[in-house]
Amino acid sequence: MTTTENTTATPKRKADLYIFRNRSIATPESGPPVGAVYFHKKGKGMSIVFPKSRESFAAFPPKPKPEAQPPVDQAQPMTTGAAA
Repeated sequence: MTTTENTTATPKRKADLYIFRNRSIATPESGPPVGAVYFHKKGKGMSIVFPKSRESFAAFPPKPKPEAQPPVDQAQPMTTGAAA
């Protein structure tokens, strides 16, 4: 008995989007896909895969920037509770 008989094949996940080269005058057909995009199951990111170049990228939406604090020299002066 060989080890391949005991293993089960995991099904490949279908790509959510496919990446094609832009058409040009020289090649009006788009041709086969050059990459694929897979949305992350958790969160709002995605993985971008280019199998021929064996490169993979991850993309995420920008994080919200924290509200800007006024510079220290322009801040309101602190007052004490004592009356003059």
